Amino acid sequence: MMIVLVVSHVLYLVFVRVESYDVISSLSPKNCNDSSYFDSLSHKCKSCGIFQTASRDRLSCKCDVGRYPGYSEKTKSIECVSCVQSFQSDTCLKDNINCELYDIKVLQVIGNTTIARCLRCPLWHQPDASRLSCIPCSDKCHCPGDYEDVNGTCVKDYFSFPDTPSIFAHNLDGRTYTSNYLREWVRPAAAKCKVEGGGKYCEHLANICVLTDYNYDSQSACAFYRQLSTGFSHSIYYDDSQGDYLLNSARINILKDQTMEFVVKQYGLDGTYQLIQPLRSVFTSLCCTGVWKQIQRNANIYESCSLHLKTASIADMRFYELYFVDLAVNQSRLINVPVRVLNFLRGGVQRNKENDISRWQLTKRFFNFDVAIGSNQDENIDFIRYLSSFTIRFSVVQGEKSLGLRSLYATINYETVGSLENRKPPLVYFAVKNVVSMDEAMKSLEVALSVLSSFGALYALIRIVVWYIRSDKATIDLLTLIRLLIYGADILGNVILTVVFFFTFYWFITFRQQEEVTVSLPAAQEEQFIKDLVISAFTLKAISVLWMTGEQCTVDIFLIDWESPKPTKAEVVSVWRMFFVANEWNELQVARKSSTSLQVILVLLALKVFQFERFALETPSTYFMTETLLNYSTVLRLALGLFTYLIIVLVQNVLNAAVFERYFENKVQRFTDVCTLSNISVWVRVYPRYGFYVHGRSPHGFADIDMPTMCQQLQREEENLCAQRGLVQGQDTQTFSIFFHHVLLDKWRKFQTSQPSGTNTTFNVRNQFLTSFLDHAIRDVDYEVRDRHFLETILDMEMWWNMTFNERTVFYNDGRNCFDSVLFYGNETTLVIFELALFALVDIFCHCYLTAAVTVFIVYKSAMACIQSCTNRVGWPKTEIKTEMSSMKFNQGSLTLHRTINLYPLSNYTFGTKDPLFERDPSVPARFQRMREEFDKVGMRRSVEGILLVHEHGLPHVLLLQLGTTFFKLPGGELNPGEDDIEGLKRLLTEILGRQDGVVQDWLIEDSVGNWWRPNFEPPQYPYIPPHITKPKEHKKLFLVQLQEKALFAVPKNYKLVAAPLFELYDNSQGYGPIISSLPQTMSRFDFIYM
Repeated sequence: MMIVLVVSHVLYLVFVRVESYDVISSLSPKNCNDSSYFDSLSHKCKSCGIFQTASRDRLSCKCDVGRYPGYSEKTKSIECVSCVQSFQSDTCLKDNINCELYDIKVLQVIGNTTIARCLRCPLWHQPDASRLSCIPCSDKCHCPGDYEDVNGTCVKDYFSFPDTPSIFAHNLDGRTYTSNYLREWVRPAAAKCKVEGGGKYCEHLANICVLTDYNYDSQSACAFYRQLSTGFSHSIYYDDSQGDYLLNSARINILKDQTMEFVVKQYGLDGTYQLIQPLRSVFTSLCCTGVWKQIQRNANIYESCSLHLKTASIADMRFYELYFVDLAVNQSRLINVPVRVLNFLRGGVQRNKENDISRWQLTKRFFNFDVAIGSNQDENIDFIRYLSSFTIRFSVVQGEKSLGLRSLYATINYETVGSLENRKPPLVYFAVKNVVSMDEAMKSLEVALSVLSSFGALYALIRIVVWYIRSDKATIDLLTLIRLLIYGADILGNVILTVVFFFTFYWFITFRQQEEVTVSLPAAQEEQFIKDLVISAFTLKAISVLWMTGEQCTVDIFLIDWESPKPTKAEVVSVWRMFFVANEWNELQVARKSSTSLQVILVLLALKVFQFERFALETPSTYFMTETLLNYSTVLRLALGLFTYLIIVLVQNVLNAAVFERYFENKVQRFTDVCTLSNISVWVRVYPRYGFYVHGRSPHGFADIDMPTMCQQLQREEENLCAQRGLVQGQDTQTFSIFFHHVLLDKWRKFQTSQPSGTNTTFNVRNQFLTSFLDHAIRDVDYEVRDRHFLETILDMEMWWNMTFNERTVFYNDGRNCFDSVLFYGNETTLVIFELALFALVDIFCHCYLTAAVTVFIVYKSAMACIQSCTNRVGWPKTEIKTEMSSMKFNQGSLTLHRTINLYPLSNYTFGTKDPLFERDPSVPARFQRMREEFDKVGMRRSVEGILLVHEHGLPHVLLLQLGTTFFKLPGGELNPGEDDIEGLKRLLTEILGRQDGVVQDWLIEDSVGNWWRPNFEPPQYPYIPPHITKPKEHKKLFLVQLQEKALFAVPKNYKLVAAPLFELYDNSQGYGPIISSLPQTMSRFDFIYM
């Protein structure tokens, strides 16, 4: 039993495979000899009867010369018989007999006697003019009572085909059109087909079915055809099992050197067979123009021509069946090519337009144009339907000795026009598409994306850990998660675009060089997937570039001035060096290693002028014909565009590194040289604990000089007669990356919170701190210089196990100008990938390299303008740079370690009086009680006091407020909660010493000179916080106030303003208290200039 099942299954597969394709011989009527005729249904030559020869067109037989149709009693049919020799040929059938209207004269041989007799024509025939043979009725025929005369034919059971409206209805773009032609011919054609059981009338019915888009819902021509064609050996429909096998499994073996030749079996509208014609005949019947190109199996071809049907008639309508000429066998054969008509309707749905191929209905026949369905009773044409697109699809598979065609079918679409007069002729499109299965390629693409994305995710985690440490984060907050997403977007965008480029470039190279199609271009679905990947890559890179640009605009930059003050007051240090360096930095912000303008020009020159764009045509190089009308492949355009853009930008970068930067101009190194010539260093803080340093300290010690001196200095450097430029003695390294120690970080944060923006003091304090730090002059804040480990260099990270126990800030030697990572110059790769993604995105939608290149140029120029506008003040507070630089020439003494203070004579100042200013607390215990109450509410008390210096008799004096005879204090007081130190001191000085005439006093706070802490609610204060104290009760800051040359002070009546010489205050805590008595030591670090 098992053997029987296996055998039956094998036989089933064999017969299904054999019968799936409709195979006919490639014979034609000319292959038939004189004794055979050509049968259009079987496509074979069949022998004529006895005493018969083939007609001139080999489509029928006729009696030999001297023989005439005769009736045989034996066969009961008409046969060719000869006249007896006693009868002459010209009188053989002229016997004087009378026959009825529907009889013909035939000869009957009885023994040795030939006599004439009458023979009734068949029911649907009538005698011809000679009354020697029967022909189909052209008009009314004599029909018996149970027959119906249908267009000159006697038909039995005519009324079995009901006269329902659905038979005459045609779906015209969603609306019902009642066709006069269908009303006249559907039922007669079906009736005649039923009587004849095949032949011309059934072909006519099949053609009507094709005109109605194969719709066999309800009563229709197709429904009648399917009902009658069950016994036909040839049907215009493929059943579902055949269609599924043809589209998925069937294979046609072909020779490797075989050309792709297609022919069509041609019929007239009435079913008349019109021989086999080349495929181009379909389009020559539609168009008067257009050049037909030879179909190649390794090329995708597109042709189009203008429709020309102004003189179209029913007689010009043709119906075709498409066949592939197979030469792989000894005798060529024709294999029917299934047709997928997109207009096919079933249940009101165009199922052939769906992606599910199991729902497709494959058929065999199609037409060129239709003027029959749209003909009305007035013989006018309401509309014309025409073949608008014709696409042959197939895939070539490799075999050991031969090739194979799979999934061979044609896709056809019809369109409708009302009239072709006074309008532009529509186009008819023809295409040949070789489709190779992309399953393996797309699976490889997905695997590559998955694997590389996994590595990208790992690298994103490494980057976020590095950022987390550099940012001195204590917990994972929202910003950390956002930063992780940004890193992921940047890396994933790189991965997607890289994978897309290499896969499309592989397709490009393989497709262009193949002689036999082993790699095809992606189909629409796969192509859309690649487009989606490009869109995703661009979106991710756009997010990354926007974030990078935002960071570049918000990076913290400080310019450190090393210039010493001039020896005399008349000579001031110029501020223009600072402006010059700042301007150079802003110009360097948007500098690139490659020129975008040159890039765009070269890309367009290669692709458009030199016409390399034509390599993106959907044809291999073996079939590259410039005159052929071909479409551009999106995938090939993507590969070619990305490759051209990438090659040009790589060449630019190589030439820039090898030639331009070495022999002409290195923009980043030039900036370092400018800093050295200006005696200005650049301090860059990217993250809280990470930044860069450009050491610009001049080896000559000064830079505010004239041109001859500068030339002399450069000459000394060239001759090695001065120290080297590097930060470390004996080295030339000027650029460093920095990992800040937390002590340095805390001090910098204090500067930011305690020093207000927009004051000269802010710049002076920070400049002094950084110059002291770089000179190793601060004991508890120091640094060391070291080289990075190999892994640190590769991953751009600091090994935290080396940083955990490190007690100093670390400067990493950098010979690559790594500070350019906050510039466009150091982010060249990111910008190039973004430009590639933008270039690819525009081209896949526009199919125009010119538009893509221009878009890249416009976007880059717009971004550059925005960056330049944003970075004009990058790194500096919004108002600080102007205020500081404008006042710098007056206070250059505070820019270095040797600070100078201008002291004016006491006689320059006028002292008036105003209303008394009483203390808030009546006694010392009451003062501490209020401090205790406020501490519970707002925390530690903050107070500020100002040191005002004058000179008298060549000695510096401090202005003190005297209350009574023994109590002295510096002008100042308590700050309000949240009040800024500097602003609060200005307010207090105005309240205590401010004028009463409405003139606003301008207080210039020069420097912070002391910090005193009260650990308990008791009088003692200390210039430090004792280690056992965690919550001090008061913090008092002392500020040096630079007095103007002349001023008027209004002193409260209950106070007296006295000028106490410094020598009297020295070590006199009993008379002035510990704070005031320490002022001589505090002021000793300043150089007093007596004005």
